[in-house]
Amino acid sequence: MRFLTKEVYSSIASRKMDSSHANLISEAYQKEFEKQNIDSEIPQQLIRLHDQEIEQLILTEDHTMVLRFKDYGWGADQLVLHNAKVLTMDCWPEDLHWLYHELFRAKRNKNEYELHILLSGRGFSAYDLIVQCKTIELKMNQK
Repeated sequence: MRFLTKEVYSSIASRKMDSSHANLISEAYQKEFEKQNIDSEIPQQLIRLHDQEIEQLILTEDHTMVLRFKDYGWGADQLVLHNAKVLTMDCWPEDLHWLYHELFRAKRNKNEYELHILLSGRGFSAYDLIVQCKTIELKMNQK
């Protein structure tokens, strides 16, 4: 994470830091995001994943990463990251909740993305999952 780090999240969640700080961080991220020139529906689709529980992470030989979310009866969303390269994975993300994300153009290859995901566990614990990938595809309500 570049803006809302797991340390900041833990401080806000445990009320050691005022939540208005999160608003300032969100505004700073939005300004940076606008500079990224990401013209697609991906950013709006990713909002759908907020608070969803990751049921399974699949890494394939062709460098595809699939995050399958828990099915609550209407089908499970799946996030498919093509040509995925894990940059940071604090822990295996299964059974964790998608809390927040930041999306950027990759630093070295502007034709790729860096997806920074803040995951939450029990209590105030938070974990980073950062993936660089060529394309991002959200498959909704998969049975």
